Amino acid sequence: MATQNIKITRRQELFTKSDLSVSENLEGIDALKIKRLRLEAKKGADAYERGEYIELGSADDVDNLFDGIRKEVKTKRKAK
Repeated sequence: MATQNIKITRRQELFTKSDLSVSENLEGIDALKIKRLRLEAKKGADAYERGEYIELGSADDVDNLFDGIRKEVKTKRKAK
């Protein structure tokens, strides 16, 4: 079988040299994603408890919200 040389990042190099199997590495990554998801869900629940939310009663409300966000982003980009 022919071999090929490829360039890999330092992170990839460390990954290939680690003592963990691929499945153990993937489990670790999944665990980090789940931890992050739980953290973000808690932030959202805490904000809700503090009353930091807006109610959207219709599709027009959603459209208006996103129109406002788009305008804010365009304004910030122009300011740069």
